[in-house]
Amino acid sequence: MARSLYDAYLDMQMNFIDGTQPMSRLVPSLSTLDVDLEEADLGIAEGIPDYMREPATEMNVGTLHEEFVKFNLDLIDANVTPFQFVPAMTALNTRIDAVGFGLPDRVPHYVLKDGKAEKRVKTLTKRYIQEDHWERGMRQIRNCPKMQGTKSSLEAATINFFRDSTKTQTPRGGGCLNSMTFYSFGKQRGVTVYMRASEVTKALTGDMYFFRYLIQKAIDDADLRWDIEAINLHLRCVYSVQKPYNVPVFLLEVPQGERELFKRMTRDPMHKWEYAVQRYFWKFTLFEERINWGPRKRLAEIFRERSTLDWHAIGLESGKFERFPDTGTHG
Repeated sequence: MARSLYDAYLDMQMNFIDGTQPMSRLVPSLSTLDVDLEEADLGIAEGIPDYMREPATEMNVGTLHEEFVKFNLDLIDANVTPFQFVPAMTALNTRIDAVGFGLPDRVPHYVLKDGKAEKRVKTLTKRYIQEDHWERGMRQIRNCPKMQGTKSSLEAATINFFRDSTKTQTPRGGGCLNSMTFYSFGKQRGVTVYMRASEVTKALTGDMYFFRYLIQKAIDDADLRWDIEAINLHLRCVYSVQKPYNVPVFLLEVPQGERELFKRMTRDPMHKWEYAVQRYFWKFTLFEERINWGPRKRLAEIFRERSTLDWHAIGLESGKFERFPDTGTHG
């Protein structure tokens, strides 16, 4: 049963009091607490006690690319909440936490045919980088001097993004990228990326290269001494969408590759979303001639070029073609 905001707020406060709030750090303000600390005989005259200098808890996560793969597998498994099918898998208020980007040198083929991220980065830069907003964000970061160094500190500054509707057609809800907040937390450094919406299997793959470009540009422009592959990264999205036609080519890129795809496409569907993914795969991915829309047809071509199994034989043997026959509809 969903809790009210006030109940969640009370739980958060109790977690702070108990010292169990994730990623928390105790940093007292001596200007307001020194009298109480002296009365409690905590050795304030000799400095803050050691137990109050404990570093912030480090995140036990992989790189952004690794966590991105896990996140998409969770969506395929409908292992997120809340979600709905419309007719895609759509999840609300999703999050990905990581340390460093760890992106492959080449963008996967299902995102960009030539595997080069520069074109995608250039396109998104034209859409989102407006010099006045960017420079305002840089000033805010520069106004946080503790963020510049490597010593323990607590600072945060935000860059807001507004998609330029004068250059390209803008979605009805506005641009998908809303803002990035840069923070220093103890000896940790990190960035939280806020998004209105994202197609998280194909589009987000290319977007991650853009995020890396933006963050590195901010590090350089604001003279931050940060290692981009060592910082904490947090992606927050109001709603995330996964399309069935992106899943087969995505699964070819995961560590288990075509073995993982075989397992998921030949078993009995475990839920409605896996049924929808299997249905598209057996009806359309393997039959390019049934697909009218160019981008989806290209995904089917990529699958044919990169797969190594005889999927038509597998479909006949497993009975999947009988379960998902051609009904004259087109993907």
